[in-house]
Amino acid sequence: MSFFKRYIAMPQQYGLFPYVWLLFLLFPIAYAFPFKTLRQQVIIGLVLIFVIAYRNSYVATTYRPFWLLLQMVVSAILAVIVQALYLSIYTAWVFGSIPMRRRSFWGYYGAYMLSILVPTLFLYYYYGGQMGRDDWVGLAVYGLFCILSPFAAGSIQRYNRKNRQLMQTNQRLTEIIK
Repeated sequence: MSFFKRYIAMPQQYGLFPYVWLLFLLFPIAYAFPFKTLRQQVIIGLVLIFVIAYRNSYVATTYRPFWLLLQMVVSAILAVIVQALYLSIYTAWVFGSIPMRRRSFWGYYGAYMLSILVPTLFLYYYYGGQMGRDDWVGLAVYGLFCILSPFAAGSIQRYNRKNRQLMQTNQRLTEIIK
């Protein structure tokens, strides 16, 4: 196995979907560009930590809980610093798409909701008086998307797993019939 596949690329069973989410990292990177001040360098450092945690949380190891929780913490920090609350959706899709016990899922879901609520309350305290009606509608839609994202990711992955299993079964039956 090459270095790229082992340490950099996402696991193949997830397809290209994890890479699509990486496009949204362009916003905090653009916010921090040209990386001259300490604040901008901290933002880039946090983005790099986030990318490493994002990639490693897809890999099945005993450290997966650490990577998921690190991803939640870094996304919460970036939500406060650059108002990038949308980064929490990365985590939702990661732990939602990984097969796990129901109890583990609800534990991650609770930590995920906490990683959304704390920055949201902080931002509300800081910017709440400046929000108009349209801002509240957008926040409500975004909030629903955040709340439901882990369930949507799990549903998509279950469908894909069942589809792969069905294709494998059909292939085996075709070979038996021949």
